Amino acid sequence: MASEDNATGFTYLKTYQALFQVIEILLMLVAWSLLASQKFYVLPGFQFALGVFVVVWLITLFFFVFYITGAHRKVQNHLHSKSSDTASDPLAPPPETTRCITGSTWFVVEYAIYSVCFMFLFVADCIVTSLAGKNTHYIASYSFGWLALLIYLLHFCLLVRNTEGVWPHQCLLRCCKIAGQAKATSGESQPIMATEAGSSTQP
Repeated sequence: MASEDNATGFTYLKTYQALFQVIEILLMLVAWSLLASQKFYVLPGFQFALGVFVVVWLITLFFFVFYITGAHRKVQNHLHSKSSDTASDPLAPPPETTRCITGSTWFVVEYAIYSVCFMFLFVADCIVTSLAGKNTHYIASYSFGWLALLIYLLHFCLLVRNTEGVWPHQCLLRCCKIAGQAKATSGESQPIMATEAGSSTQP
């Protein structure tokens, strides 16, 4: 597979991210089409689920077109030029930090949006599953919806890997380790501070 950072056009179609997006687009298209084909979709629960299916499908389609046309590279180049203009600002972040942020800007944006889409899609699938009854179109719709949710989860893990450099469980373990070290460091500093306070009160 090709590199996903700067791939555009037909080269982007050879990446794992493009493969996930194509599968997601097809599955969500079938899911919301089956749901919209029935007259009972006017019920409140089905209206919400149909709206979520269509919005998630449009967002995925937008990012697919956004990456395949190379628009994300133009945005990143624009951010790089702005960061170079503010390099003389004493309050600006260090250059290496700026490069790190701007280099993964759209992976971070898509990472955040996919997490929100995943939560809403999960709720919509639960609604359709609970209200489907014996309607074969609704059963097929939520089946494709749950399958799409699984693909979105795998894609979400891939985005975390591209953004953080580690898989989600490794990122969680690293965060827990950092939090534990910070707690241990603060616990060690408190007795020292108490000792210094007690010595300063002596005549």
